[in-house]
Order: sequence, then C-alpha cells, then structure tokens
Amino acid sequence: MNNPQRLGLLFFKTTLLSLLVAGTGIGILYRLALKAYQAELVAALDAPLQALAADPAVAIQTFKTQGTATPDPDAPEQFLIVGRQDGEAVSISLDQTNGDDGAEPPAVLTQAIAGESGTATDWSTISAYAPVPDQSGWGVVLQTQQREFSSSYLQVAMITIIVAILLNAIGTAIYWLINRASVRQLTRSEARHRTIVEHAPEGVITINEKAKIETFNPAAAAMFGYSEKQVIGQGIDSLMLAFADGEVEAALFGTAATAPPTTAQNSTQIQTVPAAALSPMTTTKRELMGQRQDGSIFPVELAVSRLTMGKTKRYLLMVRDISDRKQIEETLRKRNDELELRVEERTNQLTHLNEELLHEIAERNNAEETLQEMEKRFRTLFNQSEVGVLQTSATGQILSVNTRLLDLLDYTEAELQAQTFQDITYPDDLGVVVSQFRQLIAGDIPDLCVEQRYLCKDGGQVWVQVSGSVVRDLAGDVEYFLGVVEDISDRVSTQAALAASESTLSSFFNSTSMMMGVIEVVDDDIRHLSDNAVSSEFFRLSPVTMHNQTASAMGVPEDIRRYWIDHCLESDRQGSPVQFEYTYEPDYDTNNGVAVRWLAATVCSIPGQGKYSYMVEDVTEQRAQAEALRRANAQLESSTVQLNAHRREMDKLAELNDYLQASRSLSDAHDAIAELVGPLFPDCSGAVFLCNDAGNLLEALTTWGDHFNSEPIFAPEDSWAIRRNRTHWVDHEHPRLLSKHIHREPLPAECLSIPMIAQDSLQGMLYLTSPQAGVLTDGKRSFAQTVAEQLAASLANVKLGSNLKIDRVHDALTGLFNRRYLEEALEREIYSAARQQRTIGLILLDIDHFRQFNNTFGHEAGDVVLRSLGGFLSRTLHNNDIAGRYGGEEMVVILPNAAFDDIRSRAQQLLDGVKQLHCEHANQHLDPITVSIGVAIFPENGMTWQSLCQSAEMAVSRAKVEGRDRICMIDGDTPR
Repeated sequence: MNNPQRLGLLFFKTTLLSLLVAGTGIGILYRLALKAYQAELVAALDAPLQALAADPAVAIQTFKTQGTATPDPDAPEQFLIVGRQDGEAVSISLDQTNGDDGAEPPAVLTQAIAGESGTATDWSTISAYAPVPDQSGWGVVLQTQQREFSSSYLQVAMITIIVAILLNAIGTAIYWLINRASVRQLTRSEARHRTIVEHAPEGVITINEKAKIETFNPAAAAMFGYSEKQVIGQGIDSLMLAFADGEVEAALFGTAATAPPTTAQNSTQIQTVPAAALSPMTTTKRELMGQRQDGSIFPVELAVSRLTMGKTKRYLLMVRDISDRKQIEETLRKRNDELELRVEERTNQLTHLNEELLHEIAERNNAEETLQEMEKRFRTLFNQSEVGVLQTSATGQILSVNTRLLDLLDYTEAELQAQTFQDITYPDDLGVVVSQFRQLIAGDIPDLCVEQRYLCKDGGQVWVQVSGSVVRDLAGDVEYFLGVVEDISDRVSTQAALAASESTLSSFFNSTSMMMGVIEVVDDDIRHLSDNAVSSEFFRLSPVTMHNQTASAMGVPEDIRRYWIDHCLESDRQGSPVQFEYTYEPDYDTNNGVAVRWLAATVCSIPGQGKYSYMVEDVTEQRAQAEALRRANAQLESSTVQLNAHRREMDKLAELNDYLQASRSLSDAHDAIAELVGPLFPDCSGAVFLCNDAGNLLEALTTWGDHFNSEPIFAPEDSWAIRRNRTHWVDHEHPRLLSKHIHREPLPAECLSIPMIAQDSLQGMLYLTSPQAGVLTDGKRSFAQTVAEQLAASLANVKLGSNLKIDRVHDALTGLFNRRYLEEALEREIYSAARQQRTIGLILLDIDHFRQFNNTFGHEAGDVVLRSLGGFLSRTLHNNDIAGRYGGEEMVVILPNAAFDDIRSRAQQLLDGVKQLHCEHANQHLDPITVSIGVAIFPENGMTWQSLCQSAEMAVSRAKVEGRDRICMIDGDTPR
C-alpha cells in the first residue's frame, strides 16, 4: 500500500470516528433537551387546567380570542386542544392546531379525558396532556410541532459534519507533510547503518526466525571463507555447529529448549537468559564453535540481539574469532597448573611446620587455661569474700579491692585506686601501721597483723584488723601486698561498752541512794559478801567490817532474817527477782527521829553461783508522802469530776460550733441548734429564741426540760434582757423582776436570759430556768454566756454567707439565677444526662421589641417588666426546673429529664402565660408583652452547654425573623 492509499484510509477512518462521536453527543443533548421541554409543557399546562376547572366555557372562549401565551418568543409555538366526552364519542371544544374538523381526535386527548396525564412524543408532535380538575370527562393537550423543536439540532448536526470533514482533511494534509520528511530521514539513516555494517571489523550476520541468513557482511565472509551470495538464504547451521538441532532462540540464547552441546560442538555459554525473560531487545553473549568453508573448526564469540519488527523476528549476530584468545587461555591454564603443583608442595611443608607450632600453642594454651582457672578462682574468692581484700604496691598504692571493702568504706573502686593505704589510715594509727609495713617489705617479719582505724568516704571511722603478706617474684622483689581487712567495729564497740558499763555499774553501785550488795544463805543465816557505801552507813559499819559478816552478827532480828531467806529461796524457784517490804527498827537514833523504818527490798538469784544480789530502798518518806498524796487525790478527784463535766460541756460546744461553721444555710444552722444546744444544759430547762426578719417577734427554735415556763412566741418588749441589751438574772427572791413572757405558775427558782447580739444586730435569746435553786451556778452562767455569744456570731455568719451566696448566683433585678450559675448548672446537668442517657430541654425566652418598650416607657418600666417576667417564671417552675436571666431581656428555663412533648408543652404554656402578665409603673398600666421562644434539646441539638445554647439562640433568631410571639425548635441543624 503506497502513501496516497494510506492517507486516504487515514482520512476515512478519522472522519468516520469524528462523525460517530459528534452524532452521539448531539443525540444525547437532544434527548436531554426533549425531557426538559416536556417538563416545560407540563408546567405550561397548569394555567389552562386551572382556568378550565373554574369555567370551561369561559376559558375556551378566552383561549380562542387571546390564544396561548408562550413565555419565550424564540421558543417553539405551542397549541392547545380541549375536548370532552360526548356520549360514546369525543367532542373537541378547542383545537389551535387548525386540524380538519372531521379528523379523529388525538390519542393523547382520549387518554386525558380518560383521567390520565403525562407526555408523549411522535415523529410530528411533542405533547403534554392531563384531565381537567373538577370537570369530569374533560381533557386538555398542549402540543408543539416536532420540526420546530428539532430544527436547531439538525442545523447543529450539519455544521458539525462539515467542520469534522474540514478538520480531518487539514489533519491528513499536515500528517502527509510530516510523514514525507520522516521517510526521507529513514532512508538516509538506513544508508548510514548499511555502511557501518559493511565496514564493521567484526562479522555481522542477521537471520530470521527460521535460522536463514539474511545479512552477511565482508568481515563475516573473511572469517568463514564464504561469499555473501553463497550463504544468503542458507541456514546458520552451515556456519555454527550449535544449530544442528533445537529452536533458534534456544540455540542463540541458551534457554531451556536448547539441547546440551555435544563434545563435537564444544558450545560454551558466556551468558544465559531464561526464555521467559526474553524481551524484544534482549541481548546476550555466547561462545560457539564455527566451521569455515575448508572444514576447519574454530571458536567464535557471539553477541546475540533479538529484533522484533511487528510479528516478524530477526536476530542480529555479532561474530568475533577468538582463536588467539583461546590459545592464550590454554597457555595460561597450563602455567596455572604448574603453579598449583608448586604451591601444593610448599603447602605440605608449611602444614608440617604448622602442626609442630600448633602442638606448642596447645601446650601453652593448657598452661594459660590452668592459670586462668586459678585466676578465676582467686577472683571469685576475692570478690565474694565476707571480709575485705586489699592489694597494694610496695609503696602502698592501692591496686585492687573487693566489693566487701568498698561497701565498708563507701568508696568506688576508681576512688580507692587513686589513693594509698596511708591516705585512708587514721592519722593516730599511721605510725604503727607504716612501721610494720616497712618491716614486712624488708623481710624482717613474715606477715602483718595490726588493728587500726580506716577513714570512710564521709569522714567517719571504722575499726579493722589488717592481716596479710607480700608476694615476691623469682628475683625476690616485692610484686604486691595482699591483705585481708576484717571489720572489728562491733568488737571494739563491745569492749568499749563493756568497760564503760563496768565503770558505770561501779559508779552506780557506790553512788546510788539505795543499799546494794551480794549475799549468800549459810546455815539459816545471811552472809554479806559485797556491800556498797549506803549499806555500810545503814548498819554503821565499815565496808571491810561488813565483808563476810553474817546478818545475826550485825544485829538483824531473826524474823527479818527468816523473811529474807524465804524470798531468796523464792527467787531460786521463780528464776526472777522477788520484791518485798518490811519494817526495821535500828538499835540507834536516826537523824529525823523516826525509830521504825519502812524498807523495800529486791533479791535476785545469780545463776550457778548460789548467791543473790539485793537492793534495799528506805521508803519511809515515800510512805508518808503516799498518805499525803492519797488525801490530795481525794480532793483532786472532786475537782476532776467538775473539770470533766466542764470539758464535756466544752466538747459539746465545740461540736455545736463545728456544725454551725459547716452550715451553708440558716436551715442547716437551725437544725444544728435544735439538736445540740439542749444537751449542753441537761440539769435545767430552757429554749433558744430567734428573732424574725421583721425584728418584731422572738420565736422558740427549740425547747428542752420538764419545767419550761415561757411563752414560745413573744415581742422583744416582753423581755428585760432584750430591752436592757444585757444578761438578765433572776432568782426566787426577786419574782417581780421576771420578764413578761415567763409564767408565774409555778414560780421558777432561777431564770437566766442572755440576748444573742452580733454585728450590732439582735439574733435571738438564750433562756435557762430551773425550779431548784443552785443549779445555775456562776460557772454554768458563764458557760451559758459563752454559748450565747457563739450562737449569735455563728447565726450572723451563716446569714451573711447565705446573703453572699444569693448575691453571687442570683440576678439582683429578677431574683432568678444569673448567667454564670446557669452555665454551671447546664454543664452539670449535661454531664449527668450523658451518663444516665436522658434528655434535657432548654427554653430561651426573648422579650419582643424590648428596646422600643424602654424607649417608650423608660428603663424603670423595663425593669418592672423584667421583674414581672422573673416572678412569673419562678411561679411556674417545677421541682427540678432551673430558671435564670441569660442576659438583657433574655431568660432561660432548663428542664432536666424532660421528654420532647413535655418540653414543647412547657414552652407553649410560657408563651401563653407571658401574654397574661399585667404590669404597672407610676400608676400606669403598661402594654402587654410577648416573647420569642427558642427550644433546644440535649443531645439532639448539641453535646455541650455551649452548643446547646447556640442552638437555642438560633431558634430564637428564627422565631424573630418569622414574626415574633412564637416558638421555634431545632430539628437537626435546621430551625422549625
């Protein structure tokens, strides 16, 4: 096929494709426009239907005179057909299409009269039809001529065909111009490549997929001895021995299909490519055996490339004669074999020498392993020893220490290795230690053993016993000193403590005020073996005289000796000290003139010696002091009873004070007073009166006792204490001074009234009374004064705290909660509702035209309206509802755990109730007010209090836009 034919075919294909694409696009656009126009016809049919539904006759007459209005003058003209059912036939009342009078009515009109509606399209018309509402048997059809609607699309189609043909013609011409230059370039490139192949220094052969030779350059002819004419069209197996059998690719690329080369072929692969990996430009190298025309065989190296041109395969073979290289390789192989033989001989010699060396190394390794094992055992003993181990040089430089010594001195190993043993030796012990160490180094003594003190890291001292010796080398020189360091701090401390104890005991034995000593029982008598100075003084004998002296010789009565012997034997049986007391009358005058002495003795058996230690104390004065103490205790016991009673009273008062301090409201404080004041005065009757808010009455908060004789409610003028503003005390001797609120029958013996005043304000009164005199003592009256003062101060603080709390969370104008409290309450309710999976309603009320109301009646009138609205919301609240002022003229009502219907109902009640409010200001009736209400529900309208408030504000804004005085709720994100 020549170039003109190719150009014609290309022009035909592109033109056909362009027309197909354009026709499809225009068809789709036509279908979409037709559907849109049918929808317009249906919409345009609505006006005639309404007119015919009202009065068919009038409508038909109007259509005949005025025609059918077409919204767009450029749009296709529309025609109206009206008909009705007349018996079995269809009567056409109006036909704007100017059809024949006797023609059959359109099928779509029949469908409309039958009650159907829709659109229809045929080859000539586009119709919309529908029955006339409220007029049985009437139908209407609105038509447009198909040619008017489709004419514009046919014009577009013709223009598109013409443009497509012109564009394809221009494109084909441009392609022909470009292609002509490319063909010329390809011809020149082919000539250059042919020149390169003919002058290539290596043989170039191309074969087809049947292994037939197609190209054979001069270099290949010179290599194989054939001319180009002799081999063109011949098989490649005439030149290459590897092509005797197998496929072409298997033979060329060495794939699995290639049969193993025989010895005669001598085929050697340099690079093998798997058949599955062959690409259109796969290239590989192989070494084969070539055969010249004279029959000689020589090695060649092939660089094989596969060239794919369409479905045809070609193979390019770059052939190189490698006979010289093979000869050099053979020479090199022979020399390599000779070298390997020499190397093997030398290797045998080295192996023999190596075996001897390995034997010597093995013996040395065994000696080193033995030494390492000994070193390992030494290190194990060195590190795990329970005593410290120290290794130093001949000069005392510390070389190594074990863990025990590090723990003892609290040093690290690096810190100790930076010092000498002289550095850590206590200065007072350094002279003795250095002297012995020098003698050891000099060989004067075989080993070293010294008790000394080491200095710890923190500056403390530790007593140690250092024992060790030096290790010398073969020449007798000192290599290092190895010593064992044992902690003897406990032993030194024990010795010091023992010496101190002996000294202390000796001092105590001779300086104590008690008689002490050691005795033994001999022949129903007691012999003194050792006695202290107090014993000698008691018996008026010297210690030397008392030594080994018996009690009978010292003048001790027999009954006392027997008493001592019995208790000594009792100590033997019990194995513990025995205490006893007895009286002794010396045969000499005492200093204080007391003849009989009370003595308290303790004897204890000394195990294994048959001896007893004793201690005797003169307790005569203690006895006298004990008697005096007994009498004092009796007096103290009486005072203690009174003190305990007062302490109990103060404890109860402290408990009352704690409750009052913890009270958060007057109700809490009143409950605490009612429960805890009465028990403070159990021996009398009484009451706590509180002053009302107006200050004109005192009312009993709590009363107690069987003889309460007062009015529960009275005026302040009826009490002397309130009138005098001071404590009022009356007993039975002054009955006329009783206050008016106190009953005279029976007449009380004692009455105490204490006004409770704090912060210059009367809080109430504490009243106590008793039918018996002497109950209200001075101490009781003082305690009552304290209680009254405490009650007054606590009540004033609670009132102040309540007022502050109210001021903090309430709006001063409306009395409702303020915005801060509302936000906290709403956040708290949302947290609780989220956990319990319940709903919360939020109603936001905004007074309509409130700014205009303020401008008309003034801000004071606006405040009246806000107070009235606040009072109305407070009156309509349910148990758990929360109402507050959200800001300005906006009020909020929170409805916890409310269903949707309840929230809607409550909002409607508030909307209606606000209209009924009547407000007056300055003797003038104010105009009624209305509110716009926005409702939001948790969790539908928000998961946080901020989002819930924003939803309610959106609803209020929507209510105002829609005309105010209404409720707007949030449905998802859209107000309704």
